Amino acid sequence: MKTGIKGILVSVLVGVALLMVVGKPVVVLGEAVTGEDPSDQPQETTSGSQVVVEDATGGYVTTPVIEMGNTTYVTHLYNDEDELIAGRALAQGTDWFVNSEKLNLMDGSQSWRVSAHDWVRDSDVKFHFSMDPNQVVPDMQKLTINFVDTAGNVLRAPENVTVAFDFTSELKKAVLPITGYDLARTDATKPGEFTYIYQKKAPAENGGGTAVTTPPTTVTPTPSISEPTDPVKVVPKGQAVSAFKRIGLYRTVNFNRQTRLHWYAKRPRNQWPQFVVTGYRRNTAGVMRYRVRDVNHQSKTDGLTGYVTASDNDVTSTYFRVTPRHVRVLNPLGINAYRQADLSGRRLQHFKRGTVLKVKAIRHYHLTTRLVLTGGRYMTANKTLVVKK
Repeated sequence: MKTGIKGILVSVLVGVALLMVVGKPVVVLGEAVTGEDPSDQPQETTSGSQVVVEDATGGYVTTPVIEMGNTTYVTHLYNDEDELIAGRALAQGTDWFVNSEKLNLMDGSQSWRVSAHDWVRDSDVKFHFSMDPNQVVPDMQKLTINFVDTAGNVLRAPENVTVAFDFTSELKKAVLPITGYDLARTDATKPGEFTYIYQKKAPAENGGGTAVTTPPTTVTPTPSISEPTDPVKVVPKGQAVSAFKRIGLYRTVNFNRQTRLHWYAKRPRNQWPQFVVTGYRRNTAGVMRYRVRDVNHQSKTDGLTGYVTASDNDVTSTYFRVTPRHVRVLNPLGINAYRQADLSGRRLQHFKRGTVLKVKAIRHYHLTTRLVLTGGRYMTANKTLVVKK
């Protein structure tokens, strides 16, 4: 595959599925994506916890356009084990036919298969049922997956997901292991719900034949929320946050040395670490965490997933969400203004570092925002490049 090929690319996948790239440039970004060897990256997947609906043909996904022409903005690919694929990615603004949808019971994340063993995260792309504008498409389905014991006690916080296809039959074949329990049965009788019902494992016996018993334990479920409603402080799912203080990335919502994946040091404003919010969850004390993906493309941590603090004392939305009256250019190379909101085409004006500009409004563009200047000019609203004056 070469940069610049246009039209329709068809390749035979394992089995009968097909992958097509529709009417857009196909780009393989050899060294544009950096990252650790996938085998060295910490993962939070569990055998049997990934559910795949095969041959869900007819749909396609579109990769977002963040800043056209800037090859550091790409959509990452993951293998069958949800490990980041280093050295390859999908270019901005390209369409890819998908043949399977995958759900990870461990964290509720969803993925789409774009080739034999290549997947993209649902949070990184936009899914479409059909390219035919006249075709009636079904609604996305909201699904709650419960994990309870035989008495109905919650063993694990439910996963609230929105899926394109019916996962019922595939969920019956999967199981999320829970320490001390075996799966007893499943229940799919309630519309919009699927429940895994577990029973305590049989007690082991000692050498004398006397059962070894343990005191009963109380399982405290981890509450979860589908979408916080704070319009300013809580960053919506799919948008980016930046850390302006030292923070850690953790495997779970309960932060400690054992669950920590990486420390991010406090950096100057134009070097703040950035993450995309893929979900929300509260820890056992009820403190909310962001589930995130590292998007620091020039760092070895690029593509890592986990949990970070949601405190506005430590992190902030990467892009302005409330219109600042004036901003000062922070980027050492300056900032360009464009006629188009995607910041493409011929630049209308260049502003040097230190320039103070009056802002008329903010316009939402995909997962970001743009500052609208006088004369209908657009420029980035990234807080690492401009600062409120």
